[in-house]
Amino acid sequence: MPQLSAVMKKTPIKENMSPLVPNKLSKSKEFVSFWLVKSPTLKKTADVVIAGGGLSGAVLALRFKTQRPRKSILLFESSPLNHWMGCWPYLDVDGHAARHDWLVKTSAHRWESFWVHFPEMSREISIGVSLLERRRLASLLQDQLKDDLILQAPVASLSVDSAVLTDGRRIESPLVFDARNKASTRPSPTSHYKHVVGLSLDLKGPHGQLVPVLMDARCPQSNGFQYFSTYPVGPQELYIEGVMHSDSPSFDSIFLRGQVLKFLAYRGWDIQQVKGAWWNTIPLPMKIPASRIMQLSAMDPAPIGLEAQIYNYATGYSLPYLCDLSHQIAISGRWSSGLAKAILKKFESQFILTQDFNLVVNRILFKKGDPADQYLFYRNLFELDLETVRGFLSSQLRKTQRLSLLSRQRHVPLHRLVSAPFLNA
Repeated sequence: MPQLSAVMKKTPIKENMSPLVPNKLSKSKEFVSFWLVKSPTLKKTADVVIAGGGLSGAVLALRFKTQRPRKSILLFESSPLNHWMGCWPYLDVDGHAARHDWLVKTSAHRWESFWVHFPEMSREISIGVSLLERRRLASLLQDQLKDDLILQAPVASLSVDSAVLTDGRRIESPLVFDARNKASTRPSPTSHYKHVVGLSLDLKGPHGQLVPVLMDARCPQSNGFQYFSTYPVGPQELYIEGVMHSDSPSFDSIFLRGQVLKFLAYRGWDIQQVKGAWWNTIPLPMKIPASRIMQLSAMDPAPIGLEAQIYNYATGYSLPYLCDLSHQIAISGRWSSGLAKAILKKFESQFILTQDFNLVVNRILFKKGDPADQYLFYRNLFELDLETVRGFLSSQLRKTQRLSLLSRQRHVPLHRLVSAPFLNA
């Protein structure tokens, strides 16, 4: 089999991208019956209002409903198509098991290990991984919230005690959350950006993959760190993500989808149907970002998820922190936006202490070394012992493990490595 990097350089991108647009599924009765559900009579008040039905808003709403089933919770989602098609992988090392154990029941797929591939090495990593599908999460939301799940209802404005829809309707609530994920659209000179395109596919034949490939970096790296992740959700079903890093918050999703198609061609996988496509951008800071919580005024709602800037600064994963934070808010019994922001502030101060080394990792990846060598950091990481790999993925590396990992980054000049305080335990 030829090298992937050579194939992807030579293979032209087809201009016809129509297979990347949902077709049969978007016209199905199931699609119409689910996504056109609207509340017949919208409540004027609620105990909790959440704007945004992505991962953050959905997990928060489900956690509230689990802990406080008698409370009224309104969840507003503006764009049914984009969020419906998402999938979120998460690892067994992510967060506290007791916090997201209830979420595991929602995940349709789980594996006991995953593979990583680099030009010089491949390795199977014995860490469990699960895939949370937006479709199943949405079904659970519909079961739990029923008419309080308001779809195709864009929110015009939020305040500490109300939400106003674009059609002028106003809903009052003592507890309002903003989960609309606007963080990725804010340019920052101290951030790099992780761009992701995900496709849910039916293939024409069996793919032959038994466990996920979390990172396949056997592709051209001249423009910066790029890799693909593949999850076998059925004998001929595959969920694939193409990931590309850049210094800009904007990116060409068509180009990245074209790279995904090249990868599929390299693997010999022919597409029967594209069931869903989505894309996202996640900022990866190289310095501690200004506190989003401290920037809030007394009249602002409580932010959650990426909007609160609480996620793994190296990988972009937010689920473990989101589950833990949602649990703390739901069990607190504090039913006001002001008190919820106090919980967020305390959580943020503890969270920042876990991200110091991840900030250094981003500086090594995106500022200290050559773009073509950025993949080497993760290759060097996955060559280390399993305990160190687990420690990095869970942001719990000990000082000796940090030293071990940094000592392997020979592609970065030593004077650049020691120019930043990276050994804080």
